[in-house]
Amino acid sequence: MGNVTLFIWASILTAFCLYQMSSAQLITASDHRSVVFKLFRFEGNIWPRLMFASHSEVQSKIVCGGLCVARPSSDCGAFVYQSDTRMCYLGKVGVNSTHLSTVTYEESVYINVTGQGQGGFDSSLLLLVDVVVADWTERVYWTDTEVAPLTHEDCGTFCTVAEFGSCEFYIHDDSLCHVGSVTGSGGSATSVHAIRDVYVMSGKSFY
Repeated sequence: MGNVTLFIWASILTAFCLYQMSSAQLITASDHRSVVFKLFRFEGNIWPRLMFASHSEVQSKIVCGGLCVARPSSDCGAFVYQSDTRMCYLGKVGVNSTHLSTVTYEESVYINVTGQGQGGFDSSLLLLVDVVVADWTERVYWTDTEVAPLTHEDCGTFCTVAEFGSCEFYIHDDSLCHVGSVTGSGGSATSVHAIRDVYVMSGKSFY
């Protein structure tokens, strides 16, 4: 029955395509929603806490992504596919799930970078504000300058996944990614280029 179900999902999502873009792999689905998953690499103490469901005997990465997209509640924003075991793990950004135990190995995780409300990187960062530089630079506790090329999605994912529980806002400032806490002080932000839009965790505020 499981294999039949997977075959049905694979048939429905025949518009899936897998391709290379820069150093990241993307999967897009053109069913009733437009979804893009970008590939990120996370350590074993980070990626398992995103996962809330497991499926065995999944035939391919494409089918695994289809299972994520096809969830009726649209709550799947990340997935992991392990080809050697045919295991498919479904996850959501901005949660701390106990479905999987912490493991010691790194893993490639596909994260929905399409937009809000689908369990992706910015589904928990719903408030977009225009804050003057002086108000947020004091609250930045880390600036990442090593990831290149750095995108808005990279910065948002770093905040909501790698820094989950600590990061309450982020700013993508050209080649820089600033992350911080709205209640912080004595920030470390340097080389600020201009006033930037600040993505703040839902329920948090600078004022």
